[in-house]
Amino acid sequence: MVEFANQYPSGTQLELVISLEGKSIRAEAKVIWSRGSPGQPDSAYQHGLEFIHLELGAKVELTSFIGNLSCG
Repeated sequence: MVEFANQYPSGTQLELVISLEGKSIRAEAKVIWSRGSPGQPDSAYQHGLEFIHLELGAKVELTSFIGNLSCG
């Protein structure tokens, strides 16, 4: 799940730049679901994404980063 300032409908394809501890990776993803609280100050919309394209090196970096988060 990720949060964006804007709400995107299901099926929207996004080009993302993800920052991981000083590194940036590029990815393409598709919105699977979204929900939020429109009209609330400083609200963010939650989105579920499916990665469409992720370079092998970026996939390794992202997997490693997530693994480090879950291991503490």
